[in-house]
Parts: sequence; structure tokens; C-alpha cells
Amino acid sequence: MVMLSKWTQFEPGTNFLAWCRAIARLEVFRFRRSRHHRVLLLGDDVVGLLADQMDQQPDDQERRREALTECLSKLRIQDQEIIRRRYAMGATGDEVAQQLGRPANSVYQSLGRIRRVLLECIRRQMAAGGVQ
Repeated sequence: MVMLSKWTQFEPGTNFLAWCRAIARLEVFRFRRSRHHRVLLLGDDVVGLLADQMDQQPDDQERRREALTECLSKLRIQDQEIIRRRYAMGATGDEVAQQLGRPANSVYQSLGRIRRVLLECIRRQMAAGGVQ
């Protein structure tokens, strides 16, 4: 809720996850201050160190999204179509099967295979250090 209330303060083009983490960090400190009469298991210094460590972790979400886009483009046309119908259109597997005139089990098996192919492709891209 706090992030939504501060949405106008987000600057497009900047790191969204870093912005979210900064807000979360401030909210944790605010919450801890409001509960000062309770025994705290971790001191503010430890919470600060943990937050700093999280900020230093590489932010792979954008790289993963780019890798997914690249891997999707490498799929066979018919596999791209199944994925588009299932996810871009928001249909269930049963609805995709009906649209394609295929048995539902066949579509679910195809989706499972395509997901495995995409996962392996993304892992290779990430291991190679980025999108090619």
C-alpha cells in the first residue's frame, strides 16, 4: 500500500526493484521504531546490514525478462502460438485446446515441454552472462 501511495515519486527509467527495496527498508525501520517497547531480536544495525546486502545482490530480473524474450523468439511458430494464446490472451489450457481443436491433455503436455525448453534456454542465457 505504501508503494502504491508513493507511485508518483517513482522515476521511470530508474531501477524499480531498488526503489521498492528502499521503501521497504524505511517501512521496516518505521515499524521497529513504533514498537520500541518490545524486545527486538535484531538491532537496527543488523537490519541495516541485511538491507545493504540485499541492495548489493545483482538484480537479475531485467536480464531474465530479456532472456525470456530472446528464448520465446527461438521457439517454433506453433509453440509461440500456444504460449501467446495461453498467457497473452489469459486463456486456460482447456480453452487453448478448444481454440486449437486439440485434446486438452495434448495442449498441457505441449505447455509443459515448452516451459522446460524456455527454462533451459533462460538458464543457458543467464549462465553465459546475458542475452545474445
